[in-house]
Amino acid sequence: VKSPYGFNFGVPECVAGNLEGSYYATDGNPATATLRLPVDASLPKFPCETAVVSDPGDTVTYQEVRIRLRDILMGGRYYGFKVKVDNPADMNDFKRTGWRIYTLDADGYAVDGTPSTVPFIDGEGNSWGVYQGGTGFDAVAKVQQQAGLTIGGTSVPDMLPYRLTRRAVYVTLEMKNVPEGESGAIRVVLPDTYEWDFTTMPLIFRRPTDALVPVAYRASAPAGITVPFPPCIKANAQAASCPFGRDGATKLLFVSAAFAKKQTYGFAAPIRVPDRNPSVSSNAIFLELGYEQDSVLNRKAAASVPLPDVRTLRNTHVDYTTSVKAKETALQFSLETVTDIPAGG
Repeated sequence: VKSPYGFNFGVPECVAGNLEGSYYATDGNPATATLRLPVDASLPKFPCETAVVSDPGDTVTYQEVRIRLRDILMGGRYYGFKVKVDNPADMNDFKRTGWRIYTLDADGYAVDGTPSTVPFIDGEGNSWGVYQGGTGFDAVAKVQQQAGLTIGGTSVPDMLPYRLTRRAVYVTLEMKNVPEGESGAIRVVLPDTYEWDFTTMPLIFRRPTDALVPVAYRASAPAGITVPFPPCIKANAQAASCPFGRDGATKLLFVSAAFAKKQTYGFAAPIRVPDRNPSVSSNAIFLELGYEQDSVLNRKAAASVPLPDVRTLRNTHVDYTTSVKAKETALQFSLETVTDIPAGG
């Protein structure tokens, strides 16, 4: 993994490892599943090393991470891992276009590689950029609970796939300690395979007690916010609807607006839940304030907000003792559950 100038992998130490278990599946199910890198699991730490290098004839240095594999890296499959890195204090275009990943053979010769930067969002030309952050800036996502379903006295998020239910569900995004002043343009990005769905359900940016919220949607309104979402007020102050932009199925775009101290902001918007957790992107919503700006001084804050697991059985498998005709066989089923099932279920 090659980084742009300014990012620090912690030379000479390297901290890398596997993703959370929910991102992985068995080798054969399905073909698009993300796999762990085939490293030597018996080693005391993940086998990676870092170095400061430069391209031939170039004085600019950058850092790279190399991970040593034990077994074959199969062609045509997805693999996932994570690496600890310290972000730079500033930003320029190269810091959003300088990320590369490539594979090497046992002698260190390049085999495959990315011809351009590794994109942050599928289909875009840039990777991710750094933000100011904002002191204490925090965001959480809450998916509406499934009506009538409790397990052990606890409500369960309505994370059944849209393919089964044929209905969208509301996800509420709430933000605290938002940097004061103009935000810059705001972008809210769903994980790969999710979709925003406003076919029959609106975006709700006011509290449930606000008279402008239609009665039919008050149960889904963001109860934790203290004031309406500023970009919606700026664009349409006296109405319940909120003008916003769309960029494909996964991105919501809002105009820049002024935010104040000591307020909790947010909105509720309908999503289509996919068939399974995304395997080629983070299972999280990305929130960016000032995403269109080039200077880190104007990129106010960003957050990665985890989503609950899709309620789909994972790693299902069937095996048998014999396939000879007219013979008795024992079928062997295995599966990985997502939701706790109490005794008697």
